[in-house]
Amino acid sequence: MTGIAAGLKPGVMVRPVELFATPWARIFNGQLSDGVAYRAARLELVAAEAAQ
Repeated sequence: MTGIAAGLKPGVMVRPVELFATPWARIFNGQLSDGVAYRAARLELVAAEAAQ
């Protein structure tokens, strides 16, 4: 099992399960780069609700 939902394609809404964020930073050529890396145990497809 890969954790990737069947039917997953670009533009499909998903819900990440067990989402974990890791902040990171590094200095390269004297410049600081930083950000956040995200990892989820799996992705669940979200059924689009009808507009009200």
